[in-house]
Amino acid sequence: MISQVLLGEALEIVEPASGRDLQREHPDWAAVRAPDGYEGFVTLGSLLTCTESTAADWKSRASTTSLGTGLNPIDRDDAGTGTDAPRHAPWGAKLVPAADGTIELPDGGRVYPTDPTRIIAEAVRTVRYPRDTATIARTAMEWLGTPYLWGGRTGQGTDCSGFVQSVFGMHGFALARDSGDQFEAGPKVEGTDSAHGGAAGDLWFLAFGGGPVSHVGICLGGARMIHASETRGCVMIDDLGESEFGRRLTAGFVGAVRVEA
Repeated sequence: MISQVLLGEALEIVEPASGRDLQREHPDWAAVRAPDGYEGFVTLGSLLTCTESTAADWKSRASTTSLGTGLNPIDRDDAGTGTDAPRHAPWGAKLVPAADGTIELPDGGRVYPTDPTRIIAEAVRTVRYPRDTATIARTAMEWLGTPYLWGGRTGQGTDCSGFVQSVFGMHGFALARDSGDQFEAGPKVEGTDSAHGGAAGDLWFLAFGGGPVSHVGICLGGARMIHASETRGCVMIDDLGESEFGRRLTAGFVGAVRVEA
């Protein structure tokens, strides 16, 4: 499997459970564990290695959240602050704000957000995106049209479980990365089926060809589901049973889960 890590996320460098031969062949790669427990390899050039205390300090100061915005470079000064390369802060990235309106990067550089309104303080996030599954369907609509990208979890591209993880994450829910694990994120909603519909914010799970759970979406209420569709190439809404594609989804429906606040 494959996933993404976001700007500013603190990773743990670990001894790889597998892939040691791969690491020997590529000494510029490191085995890491992401905050969601996902393990994999990243290039050392994309990491800023530091002590655990430095990482803890960064996380304690990262008091704003990006809704997706560019980060404009500023000139480096004599102290070496600033950066000469444009960056992007994807949806969900935790950032450290500075008093002058700039954003501090993990390497100490400073950048200006292209759209400051897309960087919100924690107090704003908890009001706009409360820990309430009833509002999650509305948040999911902000992702409509996002391109499908296997392993993605940002507004530049996402897969089905990355989409669900990111939307719920903005509301303060820490879900697993893969759809099979997300199927265990809460109690099953008894009596729910795609033909009769469900409650907005419920997770709907699908499996195909007799295999395990392999797809997840968010119920919008009734028989409508928003999901990142590999077949259709983007985040979109489908009314299960209303079209040939919808009927295919209905045939794969295996259950609904309600994530508890």
